[in-house]
Amino acid sequence: MTGPPADDPNGDDPPTGRGADLGEAGGRARSPLTRAQARDELLARLAAQLRTTHAATNRRLDTVEANVAESADLLAQALPRIDTALNQLAALAERLDATPAVPVNWPTLTVDEAATAWAQLADWTADVLVGWYRLARAQLPDCWALHRPVLLELTWLHTTYREAHTRGARAGLAADWHTRWLPAALAAIAAATGPAPGVTVSGCRPGRHHDPTSPLPAGAYTAPPDEPADGRHVEGREKLLARREFWQANYLTAVRFDHNWRDHDTPPGPG
Repeated sequence: MTGPPADDPNGDDPPTGRGADLGEAGGRARSPLTRAQARDELLARLAAQLRTTHAATNRRLDTVEANVAESADLLAQALPRIDTALNQLAALAERLDATPAVPVNWPTLTVDEAATAWAQLADWTADVLVGWYRLARAQLPDCWALHRPVLLELTWLHTTYREAHTRGARAGLAADWHTRWLPAALAAIAAATGPAPGVTVSGCRPGRHHDPTSPLPAGAYTAPPDEPADGRHVEGREKLLARREFWQANYLTAVRFDHNWRDHDTPPGPG
């Protein structure tokens, strides 16, 4: 019989257990060199993935930069058009907010509407036509308010003036008003207050009113403050500015007549 194995002369116990069995089976346990190789392979794969990701990121960045550059160019081209559109929109908003210049239809006005229209027309005539355009009495007779055709001419002239000079209006409207509508209205006023064709009686002038077609009584006219006591015509008065003091009395007469006509549908007597 064989006895128990002798002790290792170096004092180490012989290998026992699963580790000894694996060693005896052919050394299936990995050596340190094998683990190093696995680590290197893993690092190589990670490095390859990192390079791939980096390349893809660079391509995306290039695409983004190209898109940003293209968008910047498009934005630079669009900004002037956007500014123009905003300015046009602001101008349109101002025009919409502004009070529209509605034409005045005298035959259909109520008493209150007519009173407002008379007052606005008189103020505009005194402040703008005379104050700025320096109309003389030869162009705007003292009795203009007693002539219905003249009232209509001044009314549409006032309406077109407001439309042409509203903030945001086209500049061409103001040009048309100065070069076309104002001369046309003055010519119509001169025709309405001048002598009738084939009639020897002179037309309206300072100190004289003549309108055979007027619905007002013959005595409705009031002479201006500078009228001589003997009724003589003084040369040069036509060149004076058509200030309110010259036509105020006849204007008030016309307003009173218009009010009574609308309120009672009958013309009032003089005074």
